[in-house]
Amino acid sequence: MEKGFEMLRGTRVLLKAPELKNSGIELTEETEAQLRNEYASKLGVLEVYAVGTAVEDVTEGDNVYVHEFALGSAEKVRINDSVMFLINERDIAIIW
Repeated sequence: MEKGFEMLRGTRVLLKAPELKNSGIELTEETEAQLRNEYASKLGVLEVYAVGTAVEDVTEGDNVYVHEFALGSAEKVRINDSVMFLINERDIAIIW
């Protein structure tokens, strides 16, 4: 499967952001990002899409819990028409 990029460097981890149901209302990017963060924090479990070259104990496909504050400050990256959360490996508290 094509990841949509060549390499993720360092201790960064890309997480699949939860899909928002289309309500037919057009949202600003800021509002959409806020809704994704709130939704993700309620889910508690996010899937790892990719890991950086220096990540040691998290692998692609793992399900993880990330501190809510980390999700709130996570960068949002669009890859292959999907929104991803870009976090640091140390923000992952639990691996399932």
